[in-house]
Order: sequence, then structure tokens, then C-alpha cells
Amino acid sequence: MQRSTKLGRLLAGKPLKNVEFHKTVVVSGKTLTNPFECTHCTFDGGLLARDTDFKRTVNLSGSTFDGSVVMAGATFEGPVVFIFVLPPAVPTQQNTMFNGTVDFTLATFKDSADFDLSSFLGPATFQLARFGSEADFDGASFFADATFDSARFSTVTNFRAATFLSLASFNYASGPSTDFTYATFSSMARFTFFRAAGGTLSFENATFASSPASLDLEQIVATDLVLDPAAATHVGTAARDPVLALIESTAKARGDLGVANDAYYRIREQRGSTWGPVGQVLDVVFYRWVAGYLVVPWRPLIALVLLALLVALWRSRRTPPPAPTERDAIAIGPPTPHRGRRLVPARLSRWGHELLDALFLVVPRPGGAAAGRRFESFVYRLLFVCMLFGFANSNPTLRQMLDAVL
Repeated sequence: MQRSTKLGRLLAGKPLKNVEFHKTVVVSGKTLTNPFECTHCTFDGGLLARDTDFKRTVNLSGSTFDGSVVMAGATFEGPVVFIFVLPPAVPTQQNTMFNGTVDFTLATFKDSADFDLSSFLGPATFQLARFGSEADFDGASFFADATFDSARFSTVTNFRAATFLSLASFNYASGPSTDFTYATFSSMARFTFFRAAGGTLSFENATFASSPASLDLEQIVATDLVLDPAAATHVGTAARDPVLALIESTAKARGDLGVANDAYYRIREQRGSTWGPVGQVLDVVFYRWVAGYLVVPWRPLIALVLLALLVALWRSRRTPPPAPTERDAIAIGPPTPHRGRRLVPARLSRWGHELLDALFLVVPRPGGAAAGRRFESFVYRLLFVCMLFGFANSNPTLRQMLDAVL
């Protein structure tokens, strides 16, 4: 099939399959009223469609572009499909392959845009692109820089399980719901001034580069930010507290207190590190390790029980056993080598009584007590209150009641 015939059929809206174009296909500045369809095709010289107006569907699924694909300023009024092709349409599954530069700068997608499982081996630019309907990049692989700066997404945009092996830049982009669940960012990921007002920006189970400050979330706006608080370690120091605060507030709003408390805990860690030496010691030893920042209830509970056990053991050992009476002496008889073993139950009994006495100090009781006992009671009650706050902060109903009271 001659090139002119192939291109003529393509422009006439005839669906092509398994066709090779050895030279660059140029349709720049044209208005194409027919569908533009060539599946599992090969474009050795690439495709130039700058400022082209595609009135109908563009379907280039499973095709390979060895040259540049330039569609800057193009308008797509119908669906755009660059997805993979499955058998029996082709012998084996074929992903759409962009081996050269891809440029969709200022392109307008009025209908859906599907790039599922596409591979971008060269730089891919969607800067200032406008997506009027759903955009899907699920499972797409970007081997070079991927630029979506100032892109506008009107509805749901999916990058689920996408892989960014180089720079991923979404600075000043916006969209009501953008999903990066299970995405992998192997290099720098920039989302400066990203806006998801009224929607969700999700990084659930996403993986980020291990280098410090590899995730830039400075000045982002999102009604719901889904991000593991542990991933905030990849955020730059200046933006880390605001990001954690946004994770906490949005997690509270959707009822995920586990994530909200984790984010709050990390915020307290960050702020405690800025205090003086005495403040840092108090923060680490008591507020963090013992009180769990009032969001980890098991820590004050464990501290209370361990402290009561140790105090009871100390008191039971320093209190001498009662002297035996004459009746005890007759019952016990003459000294034997095993006499010491009989003291063990008595010591355990004293330790048990001391432990119960210590635990009951949590409950206020009338009457005076020695200064040591009063201080001990104060410590137990403080730990008990910390535990109650921790449980209240971990339960949605109790959390609402606590927020209402405070």
C-alpha cells in the first residue's frame, strides 16, 4: 500500500490496522471531520498535528511512534484513545509506545482521553492542556520527564499504578479528583500550588524516591488529601507541617482517625524537635514515649501498669514479714532446709496486696495520705487521664464528644 493511499484512507476516516508509515505523517493546521483511526500501526517518522482540529474520534491504540508526536494546540472534540490492544485484534497484547518526544502543550481534550498502559520513552509534555472529560493514564510508564504544569482536569483523572522514572511535574495544575493510587515516583515529584479544591488528591499506597525532599507539595489545596503520613518524610522541611496538618484534617473529615492520629503524632514530633534542651527531654520522655501525644492509648496504659508493678514489688520487698507467733512456731516446727521456700507465698501475697493498693490509688478516696502516696496517686491518675484521652481520640464517637467539650 503506497503512503499516499494509506494517508488518504486514514484522513478519509477509514479504520486502519497494522499499517506502517515510514515517513512523518503531517496533518498540522487541518480540520479533520472524519475519525482518525490506526490501531497497531507504526509511525517511523512520528506524527505532526500541531493546531489540528479533530472533530471525531482519534484512535491510535497499540501503535508505535518512533519519531516525535507533536499535537501542541490541537483540539480533540471526540474521544482520544491511545490504550493497549488485546488479542484477537493482534497476536499479542500491544501497548501504545511513544519512543520520541511527545508534546500536547495547550491541547484541548473536550471528550475522554485514554492513555492507559502507554509507554513514554521520551519527554512527555501536557503543559497547559485542558481535559474537559475523564482522563486516564492508569498503568502508564514515563521513562523521561513528564510535565503537566498548569494542566486543567475538569473531572476524574487517573494515574493509578503509573510509573514515573524521571521528573513528574504537576505544578499549578488543578482538578477535582486526581488519583495516584499505587503510583511509583522514582525521581522528583512536584505538585507546587496544585489545586484539588472540592475534590480528592490521592497518593494511597504510592511509592516515592528515597532521596530527601523528593515530594514537593508546597501550597497545595485539597478538600481531601490521601497520603500516608509516613510519606511526609519525603516532603521538604518547610512544607512538611502544613502537609501533615492537611492530612490530619481531611482524614478526620472522612472518619479515618488512624491516619489523622498518625499525622498529628508526626506533627508533634516535628514541633518538639524545635524546643530547647529541657523541652525536648520532656517532650520525648513524657509526652511522646509515655503519653503517646494523647493519641496512642496503649502507651500510658502500659506505663501505668509497669509503674504499679515496680512500686508494688519495691514495697513488698522492703516490708519485713510479720514475726511468727507461738502458735505459728508450733505449727511450723523446727527449722528445715526448705523453710525459705515457705516464705514465697507470703511474699507473693504481700506483692499482690501492694499492687492492688497501688492501682486503687487511681480512684479518689476520702481521708489524708502520706506525701509519697499522694504523689504516687497523682502520677497514676495523670497516666489514667492520658489513657482516656488516647482512647477518646481513637474512637469516632468519643472524639466528637471530646471535640464538643474542648
